[in-house]
Amino acid sequence: MSRITFVISICSLLIAAVVVCWVAGVFPEINKHRVNRPGKGDGSATPAATEDNLSVYFSPNGGCTDAIVREIGKASDCIYVLAAQFTYSPIAKALVAAHARGVDVRVVIDQGKNDVEKSEADRLVAGHVPTFSDGQHHTAHNKVILIDHRLIFTGSFNMTRESESENAENLLLIEGRPKLVAAYEANFKEHLSHSTPYAK
Repeated sequence: MSRITFVISICSLLIAAVVVCWVAGVFPEINKHRVNRPGKGDGSATPAATEDNLSVYFSPNGGCTDAIVREIGKASDCIYVLAAQFTYSPIAKALVAAHARGVDVRVVIDQGKNDVEKSEADRLVAGHVPTFSDGQHHTAHNKVILIDHRLIFTGSFNMTRESESENAENLLLIEGRPKLVAAYEANFKEHLSHSTPYAK
């Protein structure tokens, strides 16, 4: 191999390595203008609008995850979750922490998503959070979080990184509506009654 060919090969490898690192986000100061960053999950969200105990958040990067994590962190009695997809660790970690401090946490996930490699259901089970699979429907497509018999999260927002940072999604926070809370809780219990313990 000639010296020039060797130098060209080394330069090509270096350029390829830099491109791979850039795409992977190793250089965040370069990458920050190209890729939407997911929410921090620290509860610092501000809603797009609030009116009459209703607050709305939008994705991408509109604070959906932060709002969910904030309210899970304030829960003292119970958290009931119906999820079509659950692959986002900040929400799973918050649920495990809530369970560890004595909150009654129960999660029902669409059975068709059990084999998803990135599913956070395994983290929930490892954290002793009762986690179930709903296989009674073509798709258990609900996206609902009920907290302390007083608060409802619902909307198109899936518990995924993509919903937080890439997709066009909405999340509605409803407070002070006891009849709605009762209806959602009855629906949660209906789905829980025909679900089975989570297993891959």
